[in-house]
Amino acid sequence: MNKLSKIIFLFALFSGLIQTTFSQEILYETYTERGKAAYSNGNFVEAEKLFKFALNEAEKLNNTELIASGSVNLGKLYHSQENFEKAEKLYLRATEIFNEIDGDDKERVAFALNNLGLLYTEQKKFDKAEEILRKTITIREKTLGENSSDVAITLLNLGKLYADQSKYTQANAVYVRSLQILVQYPELIDEILICLHNIAEASYQLKEYKRTESSYKLAIGIIEKNYGKYSSLLTEPLENYAIFLKKIKRNAEAIKIETRIKLLRRTK
Repeated sequence: MNKLSKIIFLFALFSGLIQTTFSQEILYETYTERGKAAYSNGNFVEAEKLFKFALNEAEKLNNTELIASGSVNLGKLYHSQENFEKAEKLYLRATEIFNEIDGDDKERVAFALNNLGLLYTEQKKFDKAEEILRKTITIREKTLGENSSDVAITLLNLGKLYADQSKYTQANAVYVRSLQILVQYPELIDEILICLHNIAEASYQLKEYKRTESSYKLAIGIIEKNYGKYSSLLTEPLENYAIFLKKIKRNAEAIKIETRIKLLRRTK
């Protein structure tokens, strides 16, 4: 259906001229698209209203797939607002439905579980979060392959879970495995940089200073290669590197880095 046809269809629909199962599916899609747009723009009140409308249409249709997807969308909204109780109920509902539709070893189940694992991590329900994230990794390894980018990203989440508990040895082991996968996907620069930062932080806590420094330098090198030596994206990793150098009493080197940061800020 092209854009003009969709507009005409929606006009007829809202005018009460037609009412079909197909029309309810179109309504679900429309509410969902508008809800995601509102969410992206930070209009959370409007997004909540639209996601609820979408979920209501899915329930009228008794379409379990749409109910599960709609539950995830609304759950992510509540999650972002730290309304953890509502988010948990919706994530659990989606997980249960996807389990019934696909079985417990499919990617849609893993997607819902990953959100639930992140939620439990934020709530500091670490045992629950670890169990769920490990299950997510197992499913994704089975369905997508051990070197899937989704496996790497879930490993990042698991590493953060360990770091939040000051389990830095376990965190670093997971981060390193994640990085080994992520470097196969050069387009995932943001995730690679996050992983390197996390490795640097965990390594510092373990007093593995060579790995800390090499991680910061590698992140800086990646940004320089992809965005140039005067990119504003360099500011944060350079600041972190300078702080690290000061902590290990290499003040002269830290001052040089800080001078470079000042120059970067002037060229903005």
